[in-house]
Amino acid sequence: MTEAPLTFATLPAAIASGGGLFVGFDRDGTLIEDCGYGVTPEQVVLKPGLSELYASLCSLGYPFKTAVFTNQSAIGRGLTDWEIVDAVNRTVALVTNQTVGADWLTIDRFFVCPHAPDDRCACRKPGTLLYTDATAEIGAEDLPFLMIGDSHCDLQMAMNVGGIAINVGESFGRLDSSGRAVSDAYPGRLMLAARLGDLTGVLGVK
Repeated sequence: MTEAPLTFATLPAAIASGGGLFVGFDRDGTLIEDCGYGVTPEQVVLKPGLSELYASLCSLGYPFKTAVFTNQSAIGRGLTDWEIVDAVNRTVALVTNQTVGADWLTIDRFFVCPHAPDDRCACRKPGTLLYTDATAEIGAEDLPFLMIGDSHCDLQMAMNVGGIAINVGESFGRLDSSGRAVSDAYPGRLMLAARLGDLTGVLGVK
């Protein structure tokens, strides 16, 4: 977590100071199509535009660490189990990495909240326990944090840890520590690369 809340304007300096960027991805609706509760490996379909997204991240020229943060309340609701969720995660990692083909930036760390909303746990997004666990495990405590997700809980988690967020959901935009959109909003459920094009401009990197 950065000492001061991050903004898009201060991101380039924060990346330079920290020596890289920590990028968090939501899973369902961001990396893969959202199939509802109890998705199985056979239902995994990547969202379009991932190759372009990775190419845009690569164009920034900075080292990255990545993690996937996913609420899987279907476990807590009894609609699936850990074995199936783990199998889905392995499939997401395999298909994503094969499709993108970027050895320098791979999806391989999944941090899962299995609880139902009524459990009032600390790990369910927008709670911050998954982020805390991830930064400790992969050594990203001092890196600025960018969350890419499609729901309010994804964006709010980023806000809660002093990070910034890109919303790829119905109401597209960028959010920083002010909690307000700081770029144009684009209607429709389009994938990140199709709407952003070059991330160097979106992230304020010249």
